[in-house]
Amino acid sequence: MSSNNESAQEALICFDLRNSSDGLFLRYARGYLAALPIRIVMFTLAGILLGLITTPMLAIVSYTVVIFGEGIHSLSLLKERSIPISNYRGSRNQRDVQRATAAFQAICSSIGVAIIWTATDTGDTRFFAFVCVTTLVIHASITLPFFPWGSKLRLGIYSLLLCILVLTDLMQMEAFQTGLGFDLSAIILFSCMATMLMISRHKNFRNTQAAKRQLLHEKLEVEEARDRLIESENLARQLALVARNASDIVVITEPDGTITWVNNAFHNSTGFADSDVIGRNVRLLNGPQTDTKIIQQLVQARAKSQPVRVEILNYNKHGETKWYEISVSPIFDDMGIVTHFVSIERDIHAVKQRETDLASAREAAEQTARAKTEFLATMSHEIRTPMNGIIGVSDLLLESHLSKDQRHLTETISEAAAALLTIINNTLDLTQLDANKIDLETHEFDPKSLAEKTVELLQPIATGKGVALKLNCDKNVPQTILSDSGRLRQILLNLVGNALKFTSEGQVTCHLQHVKTPDQCKILIDISDTGIGIATDKLNSIFEEFSQADSSVSRRFGGTGLGLSISRQLARVMGGDITVSSQEGTGSIFTLALPYSQHQPLGLLKDDHEDVQIQFAGKSVLIADDNKTNRFILSRLLQETGISLEFATDGFEVVNQFRHHKPDLILMDVSMPGKDGLEATREIRELEKTQDLGTVPIYALTANAFSSHRDDCVNAGMNGFLTKPVKRDVLVGTLEEIFATGSGHSYPS
Repeated sequence: MSSNNESAQEALICFDLRNSSDGLFLRYARGYLAALPIRIVMFTLAGILLGLITTPMLAIVSYTVVIFGEGIHSLSLLKERSIPISNYRGSRNQRDVQRATAAFQAICSSIGVAIIWTATDTGDTRFFAFVCVTTLVIHASITLPFFPWGSKLRLGIYSLLLCILVLTDLMQMEAFQTGLGFDLSAIILFSCMATMLMISRHKNFRNTQAAKRQLLHEKLEVEEARDRLIESENLARQLALVARNASDIVVITEPDGTITWVNNAFHNSTGFADSDVIGRNVRLLNGPQTDTKIIQQLVQARAKSQPVRVEILNYNKHGETKWYEISVSPIFDDMGIVTHFVSIERDIHAVKQRETDLASAREAAEQTARAKTEFLATMSHEIRTPMNGIIGVSDLLLESHLSKDQRHLTETISEAAAALLTIINNTLDLTQLDANKIDLETHEFDPKSLAEKTVELLQPIATGKGVALKLNCDKNVPQTILSDSGRLRQILLNLVGNALKFTSEGQVTCHLQHVKTPDQCKILIDISDTGIGIATDKLNSIFEEFSQADSSVSRRFGGTGLGLSISRQLARVMGGDITVSSQEGTGSIFTLALPYSQHQPLGLLKDDHEDVQIQFAGKSVLIADDNKTNRFILSRLLQETGISLEFATDGFEVVNQFRHHKPDLILMDVSMPGKDGLEATREIRELEKTQDLGTVPIYALTANAFSSHRDDCVNAGMNGFLTKPVKRDVLVGTLEEIFATGSGHSYPS
């Protein structure tokens, strides 16, 4: 704000203060007290003249009464003399007192005038008294704007006085007197003129004050407008400086797109000079590769006077392309008419290039992932197929009569094959966990029973090492929980097996506990051992993939280092976690915390094969597999079940045999030459539909272990999924379930 503006504003504030009700009264009080000596002098001269005309006693009485009234009113005003106008706030009680003293002063003056009016019987002093009243009226009219209610009281008292005096003279007059009539006429005429003068002066005062205030207000507006103009000019210079030196491109155009101004960033980015672009249309920046839809979007926004933000490929002076993010905004005048468009353009060529590179990298990563998955699927299939033969033949050999050396050799083959299968399964699980594609199944099971079977399964390993393997279960562990029993069994096998692996003497204990909070129920399973223990600085690394505590452990005990990593990831996928505490040389404690759901079971659980008496005699099973070893293994696994077996080596044979003789079950290899198992299944399902045949259970029999392959089987119309190598108990249990229900387990489509 300039000094002139401040002065104008202060003048207006001061004027408003002086002409407020409090300010006007303060001015009245000060003026009244300042003029008091002059009024006393005038009253004294009038008293002397009155004494000469009448009698000294009459003059003294009248003078004393008038001076007394003046003194009382002046005393009520003394307090306001020293108060600054900016701080003055008159109270209502104080103002009432001042009005009362003003009325008292008017009454005293009226008494003095009445004394003069009636001083002689002839009324010679009547005109002198009238002049005194007129003087008092004029004084009251002068103070009316400053002291409204006090002045109005005075005027009322003086008017009442004149009326009383005139009426008294008229009532006492016995006959009309020419002199009295002349005096009364003059008094009335003079009173009318005084009234008109009073009204005119009051009106002029108001008009003058309003004109003064308007003048001060206009001066303030002029100063404010001047300040705004200066501020606008300064802002315009600053904005021009900012726009010219901004890192973003700024382009100003006419409504038709003609360029009127560009900044330095435009020159640096495009290579165009002012002479190249000023006066030309912005279309000169477009080229063959510029998207015509984007150009049309900009044209439509310009036609509708609307802002728009787009990304566009433009050209520089040398014909090179560059990506820009453009934000175009219309500029309106006071009438709402568009005068210009301002375009803020940001060079995003590097960002676009990074997006292209990222897209290429993402595509390459996806291709790599697909190749990895396809490779693992192929390797799984290629390894599991011979593994099926190795494990199947070794199981068959173990069921036959072997010498001690032959049994030892066969058990060695079986154990090696099982270890290799574990590595394959761990690798596949790790791949699925990394891709967030692990499958979880929720069902009811008994956690204590599952732990007992797991410990029982690993008991031979503990016995062979001379290590005690124990299971403890708290009484509050529930009989049934809802979770994935298969994954829990896998975790326990890894943890307990790992404890046995690193324990040479002492014991391994599996302890089941139950923890219940208002928000969650958990099963806690502690697996403690008296093995070699783990160094404190190695506790975190043991859960990393392909990692063990140190290389000497790997050389001494073997293993891939995947078991603990997969177990922890599985636990976390199930909503839990695995923690470890250990002291080197004294053993370790692994704790599995697994939340679960629980509901009231509808009936008692029973083992999958408890009290199941299924007669397989008379049942026919069609086995489709192109591998001779696999067909041999399956035939030997099922030779004592009483099932009638038929074989096919490809999809064509499967469909042909189905047409001639409908089996009770088809075990379908997925990967077969010519027509694979998926195509054969779809064709069989279509035949069943068109010929109104009953549905035959078809189970996939494949070395492909990914969930995507399972989905392919379900979508083709298969009822279940068996992964090679197939164990006898799994195969027989599946057949029992299929023939017990008529169709076996069906996967949801």
